[in-house]
Amino acid sequence: MGKPILRTKLCDLLGVEYPVILAGMGGVARAELVAAVSNAGGLGIIGAAVMPPEELRQEIRKVRDLTDKPFGVDLLLPTMGQIPEAPPRQEGQRMRIRDLFPPEYRDIVEKLKRRFELPEVEGEPPTPMARFGPDLIQRQMEVVLEEKVPVFASGLGNPAP
Repeated sequence: MGKPILRTKLCDLLGVEYPVILAGMGGVARAELVAAVSNAGGLGIIGAAVMPPEELRQEIRKVRDLTDKPFGVDLLLPTMGQIPEAPPRQEGQRMRIRDLFPPEYRDIVEKLKRRFELPEVEGEPPTPMARFGPDLIQRQMEVVLEEKVPVFASGLGNPAP
């Protein structure tokens, strides 16, 4: 019995073996995962929502070092009036966020931290939206075009001028 084949028009359009697309998850969908999905026959997508342009360029080139298969980049392109302002930094913000979780969840996290000897996270959580804006989006799009990325995805918005 031969290997089952799941082939659709999308496969032909994207040049992939299977209709499987990696979600462009910012911070997680990096070059190694993207290349692994593409090498396995799907379409790997770099999640680059707030990725600085030069870092995006490096990730694209790293994907190309790891695979010769199609891949893409996912950016957020909100209407400029929809970009939220970064909330002001507040002392103790990490603890207030932590307190939103039920005590039993916090207990599980503490047990796992002890079991795996994970260090306490110090400082306040990052506010990536502080970097997000029209200038970043423009520079990211320039990188995508300059690097001739085969597939572009936008989890939000329209790339039209």
